[in-house]
Amino acid sequence: MAATPSQAVSVAVRQDALQPGGVQAEHILHLWNGTLILCTLVFVLVAGAVLIALWRAPRGSAHNAPDLAPDGRAG
Repeated sequence: MAATPSQAVSVAVRQDALQPGGVQAEHILHLWNGTLILCTLVFVLVAGAVLIALWRAPRGSAHNAPDLAPDGRAG
């Protein structure tokens, strides 16, 4: 079955999310890139804060036994 010229043209156009084809698509791409950068920055800051908190947390010692007594809040 032979392809008509209109089918050949429609197949030749490649769609790519990172290569916007219009003005609106380019604006959406810029919004996406900004959101991606902001979310990456927030993730790195939160992960860094967690790591710093874990690193600075006081360590338990052998004479610091955990309190296993019931707290009296149950039923």
